[in-house]
Amino acid sequence: DDVEMEMQRLKLELKRTMEMYSNACKEALSARQK
Repeated sequence: DDVEMEMQRLKLELKRTMEMYSNACKEALSARQK
């Protein structure tokens, strides 16, 4: 039903946000080490 679909969508969005965030952190770390 709609609630299930909404939950799935939010989970995907959160996952993508977390991945972007961790990538940004890695880039910041490697930039700081140079």
